[in-house]
Amino acid sequence: MNSFVIALVLGVMFYYIYNPYLNFQKKNSPNFQTSSEEFDGQKRLEEYRLIISLVAKVAKADGVVSPLEAELISNALDDMSNDFKNPKIIRDELREIFYKEKGNTSNIKEISRKLYYLLENEPQKRLNIVAFLLNLAFVDMNLSQEEEEVITTIALALQVDANTLQSLIDSFKNHYKENKEQYNNIKNSPGNDSYAVLGLSPNASFEEVKKRYRELVKEYHPDIIRGKGLGEDMVQKATKKLQEINAAYEAIRAHKS
Repeated sequence: MNSFVIALVLGVMFYYIYNPYLNFQKKNSPNFQTSSEEFDGQKRLEEYRLIISLVAKVAKADGVVSPLEAELISNALDDMSNDFKNPKIIRDELREIFYKEKGNTSNIKEISRKLYYLLENEPQKRLNIVAFLLNLAFVDMNLSQEEEEVITTIALALQVDANTLQSLIDSFKNHYKENKEQYNNIKNSPGNDSYAVLGLSPNASFEEVKKRYRELVKEYHPDIIRGKGLGEDMVQKATKKLQEINAAYEAIRAHKS
C-alpha cells in the first residue's frame, strides 16, 4: 500500500473518530471553543473595548454625564456583555474601561484608528457607531461644541466621509429644533401628560416612575451591537422618544422633590 493510500485511510479514520468527539464537546462543554470561535470572540471583545472607550470620550466631552446618558451607557454595557458566556466578568471589564477612558482625551485618534483597522471592511458598522455616538450626545437635547469636535475626530479617524458626517450631524440638529418645543412643554408640565408619556397613572409612586423610566429607556435605546434601530431614521425616532421619556421623567422628578 503506497503512502498516499495510507494517508487517506488515516485521514478518514481520524475524521470519523474525532468529529463525533468535537460535536460532543460543543454540546456538553459550555467553555469549549474551536480556534475559529475563540478568534471571533477575541476580535469581538476588542471591538467592544474600543467602542466603549469612545463612548466614554463623548459622554464626558461636555463635562457632565446626564442621568439619561448614564442609562444608555448602562444598556450598551448590557448589550455588549450579553454577547459572551461570562457576561458579568465582561461587563465589569468594559465598565472599568469606561471609567478609565472618560477622563483621557489624548488618545481619541489612536483608539479610533484601532477600531477602523478592526472594522476596515465594515463601513456600515463604522457609520452606525458614529450614529450611536450622535444619539448619545443629542439625547439631552443639546450638542455641545466639545461633543461635536470629539465625534468629528472619531468619525474622520473611522474613515467616515466628511460630507456624510456633516449631513448626519445637520439631520440631528434639524430634528432637535423641530422637537425642542414639544420637549420643553413636557418638561415644564408635570401633570397628567408627563405620566401619560411613561404610560403611568398620575397616582404612581416615584419608585414606580423610576422603574418605568428605566424600562422605557431600555426598550427604545438603539442597540449598537446588533444594529437594531441604527438606520438614520430609526435613530432619530429613538432619540425623539428617549427625549420625550426623559422630559417626562425630569418633570415628575422636579415636581416630586
